[in-house]
Amino acid sequence: MGDNDNLFLYLSSEDYHEFHVNNNSISFVTELASNIELNENWECALLECVCKLSPGFKYGDYIDVVSDIIQPSAKYDGGTSLLRRFVLGKQNISPKNYTILEEKLVDERFLPIRNYYMKQIKIEIKTNSKTGHILVGQSSPSFIVLQLRQK
Repeated sequence: MGDNDNLFLYLSSEDYHEFHVNNNSISFVTELASNIELNENWECALLECVCKLSPGFKYGDYIDVVSDIIQPSAKYDGGTSLLRRFVLGKQNISPKNYTILEEKLVDERFLPIRNYYMKQIKIEIKTNSKTGHILVGQSSPSFIVLQLRQK
């Protein structure tokens, strides 16, 4: 693979509030600096999710990161699909600190992307926790790192 066969996208929930006034740390749309045209030979993986979590999370709760960049699945509505599920272990979860969710990246983490012309990417962060939640607001933005690569 050459250098042009990989793209890294750094997305923040803080960006583009002037265009997407409802952006927050658990649901946001990011405009790309330039349009990207991709085809069926490309795939995507979530490298990292950084967000603030409340202390109510327990061992075994999970965080799902979904997006409209990959092929649709029946699991989520609104045209989004599961990019990655992080099962919470012994992370130090504190609303004063950011929690960095990352795991070893393996080829199975790469998913086929949609065959389209991209101008923006939608990200949603969801959880199954009954007591914990992702802190929402401009004072606690979320950050996502995606890797796109050509097969």
